[in-house]
Amino acid sequence: MNWLEEITNLRNYVLERLGKVQDRKELDELKLEIFKRKGKLSELKKFFDILKDEEKKNFGLKFNELKNELERIFKEKERQTTSREEKFLDVIFSFPSKKFYLGSQHIISLEQKRIIEIFAKLGFSAIDSPEVVSEKDNFDYLNIPSYHPARDLWNTIWIKKKGLLLRTHTSAYQVPYLKNNFPPFRVIFIGKVFRFEATDRRHEIQFNQIEGLSVVKRPEGNLGELKGVLKEFFEMFFERKVKIRLRPSYFPFVEPGLEVDISCFCKNGCEFCSFTKYIEIAGAGMVHPDVLKRGKIDTLTFQGYAFGCGLERLLMIKYNIPDIRYFLSGDLRFIKNFS
Repeated sequence: MNWLEEITNLRNYVLERLGKVQDRKELDELKLEIFKRKGKLSELKKFFDILKDEEKKNFGLKFNELKNELERIFKEKERQTTSREEKFLDVIFSFPSKKFYLGSQHIISLEQKRIIEIFAKLGFSAIDSPEVVSEKDNFDYLNIPSYHPARDLWNTIWIKKKGLLLRTHTSAYQVPYLKNNFPPFRVIFIGKVFRFEATDRRHEIQFNQIEGLSVVKRPEGNLGELKGVLKEFFEMFFERKVKIRLRPSYFPFVEPGLEVDISCFCKNGCEFCSFTKYIEIAGAGMVHPDVLKRGKIDTLTFQGYAFGCGLERLLMIKYNIPDIRYFLSGDLRFIKNFS
């Protein structure tokens, strides 16, 4: 078969197919079949390799004529198809539309906003804090010496630039904030922290922490005020009355240090509270004088308290979520429960 017959056959084939096209989808499929890189039109280019020079000119003219004609025909057919479909738009719109899930804010984002609103009522301002911090801010300034196990590779995620790391706690911003602000102030830092540890249903390599810091003139800013602030916050957050229990503990950057427990939701004890009727929920204490001094705060005039707790732990208690890994799973079945 010579090249002229192939051109004629392709033209007849397209015209015949176009006469049977019913909608835009079929038209697009036919257009792709003809004009794609290895489509029927491109197959004709094989004659450029086998024709003699004097025939190539004639073939090229006919090839371009066919290409231009087909493009014009398809353009006209597209216009006709679009016009025909527009006539039925009123009918299409009369049918119920398909419901789409447009997405929503993650439970972490929603609860962060609510926590900030609660603390605002208690006189605390929310402050942004960096996730990449220096070794001094994260450890040295908080009385965590170089031989402390927290500095080991298996606890801390270090980055390539020497002396920098992903913060292991929001307390890393305490001293930088103290240096740049003059008391009195009450602030919270809320955001991601990172621990290089094995994950299970109660531990994750990345989670969110809430850090509270209050520095005011003596004798205010004492443990009695700390207990009252925590009680007010937990009652507003959990929307129920709670009892607060403080137990002595050790944290290098507070003195004295305390473990904070709240009364469990159960009445007679349960597995969640290990049948003690109390749940360990936060760490707290009076800010260590050395930490205040490193922040250039006069410890004879001012004193303060600090507290910290995990946001995911609060949510697990409030919504009875059994596994912390759900928060980062990306599972829509979990996320939609809180949209």
